[in-house]
Amino acid sequence: MGAIAGKGVFGGDSYLFKLFADDSLDANLERPHTELKDGTYEPQPVLQHPIPKAGKPGEFRALGIPTIDDRVCRQAILNRLEPIFEPVFDDANFGYRSGRSTKDALKKIWRELDAGNEWLVDADLRDFLDRCSYYPPS
Repeated sequence: MGAIAGKGVFGGDSYLFKLFADDSLDANLERPHTELKDGTYEPQPVLQHPIPKAGKPGEFRALGIPTIDDRVCRQAILNRLEPIFEPVFDDANFGYRSGRSTKDALKKIWRELDAGNEWLVDADLRDFLDRCSYYPPS
């Protein structure tokens, strides 16, 4: 549950995770569980919260904060799908994968260069999160 708890921030439902857990946790988990099984679950609007851009005074980007139910459902889906797909993902893929970081990707690049492999990388990651319209799972 820690992955969905965040830092105690309200989501679009104005509901703190602590209240969700303290206020009949089993019942609060049963509803989205049933809706996911029945195919009736519908994500709720995401609360947009402006946060300052690093090194750009006066500029902000929107941080989307989903509801507690959406966080629970996203984590449940991740828990179900990750063990299925993780074994077939290429070892050179690092984005949004559990236990992999930017540092790991850079280490992989240096290992390949040290091994004599040449790389051509074309990527545009500048301001990526400013345009990202979803809240990636943790």
